[in-house]
Amino acid sequence: MGTVMMSKKNKYLSVIILLAGLFLFILPPLLVQANGPIFTLTKSVDRDKPHPGQRVTYMIVVNNNGAIATNAVISDTLDSNLTFAGPVTLQGSTGTVAQNAGDLPRLVRNVTINPNTTITVTFPVTVNSGLANGLQIANTAAVTSSEVMTPTTGSQVVTVSYYYAYLPVIFKALDGWLAQTSGTGNSLYGIGCKPYTSVDCVVGGQAVTLNTSDGGDNWSLVNVSAGLVLYDVSCPTAAKCVAVGKGSPGVILVSNDGGKTWPWNFNQTYQMNAVDCPSATQCVAVGEDSEARVTDDGGQTWINGRMGNTPLYGVDCFAEKTCWMVGLGGRIIGTYPNPNGPGGIGIISKIDLFTNPVQTLMSVSCVDGDNCVAVGTDGVVAQKINGGAWTPLSSGTTNHLNGVSCSSTSLCFAVGANGTILRSNNGGSAWSAETSPTTQTLNGIDCIGGSCIIVGTNGTILRRH
Repeated sequence: MGTVMMSKKNKYLSVIILLAGLFLFILPPLLVQANGPIFTLTKSVDRDKPHPGQRVTYMIVVNNNGAIATNAVISDTLDSNLTFAGPVTLQGSTGTVAQNAGDLPRLVRNVTINPNTTITVTFPVTVNSGLANGLQIANTAAVTSSEVMTPTTGSQVVTVSYYYAYLPVIFKALDGWLAQTSGTGNSLYGIGCKPYTSVDCVVGGQAVTLNTSDGGDNWSLVNVSAGLVLYDVSCPTAAKCVAVGKGSPGVILVSNDGGKTWPWNFNQTYQMNAVDCPSATQCVAVGEDSEARVTDDGGQTWINGRMGNTPLYGVDCFAEKTCWMVGLGGRIIGTYPNPNGPGGIGIISKIDLFTNPVQTLMSVSCVDGDNCVAVGTDGVVAQKINGGAWTPLSSGTTNHLNGVSCSSTSLCFAVGANGTILRSNNGGSAWSAETSPTTQTLNGIDCIGGSCIIVGTNGTILRRH
């Protein structure tokens, strides 16, 4: 009996040793996997209800909450209803970036993602023409690396919308523009409506900002320093807003709560006249003496840039540091990302459109980089269609035009002196006057689809839904 019991003990001991060996053999791969990269991926878009022919920009954010990832690849297979527009931008790391549609689906490759690091990839596409209203277009992005070959994915859906086409049914020509109660008699100059909505907007003016969350029915007044005049506002997200204007002598204000407070105040050596933010982290502001200011961190710091010596009054950006700027003498400047340029901006085009050097372009609005409209003094209009050259056109008025907003390649509105409101149904080629309920000078306009809000002198606010 004793001999038998010893045999069982030895048998049990052998099994234990065998299991321990197997555990030690399997454990290293498990530990390696546990200590490898851990990805999360989110994908968003700046317009979730685009029109056919409109440009939208996707943003892919990848977080690595594990160990270092090497040779990472972020890819996105475009739906056949979308056309790659470029350029692709990469923030938070370095790598090989796609240069054209032939490089897709890989947007970036050879990327190192350090532990506890976030990288951001953005890329613009154009929604193809002729698509059906309500068509849903889905895209899925993915990230892999040498250590993690199973893709981590994230999707985004956009819905093709023609809602602006029904304006004649919704609005009557004689009463399309309605005056709103702003709650102030101060002059108002610029307006920025937050992405995807025409009801949540922020206005800049003389010593005040205003915000609305119901399309202009009600406005909340925020007093800023008495010496400030804010000429423009841009809100890339529901929380982030940037306002620029005149201070001592210039100023940039940043809000992180949708314009309710403005805790970040940056004095500038030149008056700043316009700002546009293509993303939550990046904004471009322009001003007197061709000054430009650029932020890549959501407005915490601003980099100085200089585009020449001509005052600039308008800017519209449709991708990272990819903008059109306009100013005195019909000056038009096209820019692109260039690490060696002033403020990280390179100039691809600079022209003076008018022979009269005092004629000025005051505002510019672009659906994408190839389709833009600019307006200015004496009713001047400049148009860029389908990537062609900038062309001066007649607006049909000699009143100064101070603001323009195009919500598609066809529908644009322009505003100016003596309550002037103009409308174009063909991307700025021809204009017709709208019946205006005011003779006040109208300074700024922002439209999403056919819904617009206009601001002007003496607290004037007009809207159209």
